[in-house]
Amino acid sequence: MIPADAVQDAESAQLPLAIRCSGLGKVYRRFQNRWVRLLYWLGFGESKGVEETWVLRGVSIAVPKGQSMAIIGVNGAGKSTLLKMIAGTCDPSEGRVEVAGRIAALLELGIGFHPEFTGRQNAIMALQMLGHDPTGTPALVEGVQEFAQIGTYFEQPLKTYSSGMQVRLAFAVATQVRPDILIIDEALSVGDVFFQQKCFERIRGFRAEGTTLLFVTHDFGSVYALCERAILLGQGRLIRDGTPKEVIDEFQAIALRSTSPQPTSSAMVAEAPETVTQTVPDTGEVNTPEPRPQAPDDDSGGNVHSHLASIESVRLLWEGVEAEVVPSGAFIELEIEASFHGLVDEPHVGFQIRDRFGSPVFMTNTHCMRRTMPAASAGSRRVTRFGFALPLGPGEYSITVGLANRGLGEASFEAMLSRRQNAAKLKVARNLEDPIWSGLVNLSPSVSWNDRREAGA
Repeated sequence: MIPADAVQDAESAQLPLAIRCSGLGKVYRRFQNRWVRLLYWLGFGESKGVEETWVLRGVSIAVPKGQSMAIIGVNGAGKSTLLKMIAGTCDPSEGRVEVAGRIAALLELGIGFHPEFTGRQNAIMALQMLGHDPTGTPALVEGVQEFAQIGTYFEQPLKTYSSGMQVRLAFAVATQVRPDILIIDEALSVGDVFFQQKCFERIRGFRAEGTTLLFVTHDFGSVYALCERAILLGQGRLIRDGTPKEVIDEFQAIALRSTSPQPTSSAMVAEAPETVTQTVPDTGEVNTPEPRPQAPDDDSGGNVHSHLASIESVRLLWEGVEAEVVPSGAFIELEIEASFHGLVDEPHVGFQIRDRFGSPVFMTNTHCMRRTMPAASAGSRRVTRFGFALPLGPGEYSITVGLANRGLGEASFEAMLSRRQNAAKLKVARNLEDPIWSGLVNLSPSVSWNDRREAGA
């Protein structure tokens, strides 16, 4: 959990702040009828006929100028509400927000645009609303048109646009002039991969020039790539504030914990929980109900423990010998030994490889491989061995392993039994026998050519 004085960290380091939120909260009220609403606004009957729902409460953060910070959490955690209050499109119910500098915000898709106006007209209107000098607007509009690359649709009404085209226009307008603070709420997830790469390149350029970034996304790879800090929200409260790895590991631990079986009896067979939400045991992505923040069988490092089974050891073997350093392209084996403390009728084992930024490189499990292992009884031990070639580029990688029960659908499970975050580390060295190449994965390309003579030569 975050320390009580987390907000003072940046101030104690005498860093100039771009954003300071103090005791921030937002409540929505539902009135039994219009008379209750009238009495409430007149200052009477506050506790009768008024239902309050706090979507955010007691959030205090300080963001230094030039810092990039991700905000993560499950749906309904209060992420978008926090961004709206910082951007000024939503007033807090309690606390205060202080912002230093011009803000460019991509919040709800197409917000501020008129569906009957063309892309050009919306760009002109939005740029002027952002405070840009009207005399310089024509040049900025041309820049928007060039970056958005929506062709003739730039002269068509917005109502004819796809969601991806709206994102192109919105991002091009918001970032045509470098803002002091850039706020992005999941908007880039709508665009195609080429436009996303273009946007990330512009964001990196802004960061290098000192722009402060607030970024809400469920794509952890983007968090690792863009952000140096992250905060985790849950049920409208600030749960953790730290590095992206620390916060993402905490989020995964909470999410996995919500589907872990709870202890009953030693002879128990794992029963299906009421809500099946866990993805493959090794992935970094989960789709969960609101997390329970204080379950006993977990820790803040992303590990999961249960009474039914546990992962005892993880070994990497190259040519039959345990190793931590292997050449690129080598065939290796990942050996995972598990012990079972109760009957598990359909065990599945999986693993995930992550690069030094924490981004997933590869993940799979026995269920996804369409392999079904026999049931495991109490007191038994089992060694599962995965064999694979390793075409990764030179660098350091981590391996996370997991054990679950009963596969469902394409990549889901009834219960997570055990998970060991960063159970093994792997260093890949350059293979001197390979052709020289660069990148993440060696595609082992072949090449051929054929000289053709001109007719009559």
